[in-house]
Amino acid sequence: GKRDYGALGTPPQGDNTVRQVFRSEWAPHPEDGAVRLEYTIEADAFLYRMVRRTVGMLYDVGRGKLDVRAVEQILGRAEVATGVTIAPPQGLVLTRVTYPDDE
Repeated sequence: GKRDYGALGTPPQGDNTVRQVFRSEWAPHPEDGAVRLEYTIEADAFLYRMVRRTVGMLYDVGRGKLDVRAVEQILGRAEVATGVTIAPPQGLVLTRVTYPDDE
């Protein structure tokens, strides 16, 4: 949804950290006897390291390091959260950029 995601990153310019996330989901892809997980996120804009912090935070939830209450507390912060796992950039792929119609 639309909220202040300042706890997950910094804006590339200015100080506005409000973003609208339209889609955030994991999908399993079986490969050679294992399962590769793919994370997809769509938003109107992203903060610097927002996706890497989001993936890292969800990873921490899956490992039991964080629970839902901790995630809510992190997202309620105005400043960039510390102590949250930041996923490595390897495997991060920008697949599409869309712009609103000019009409």
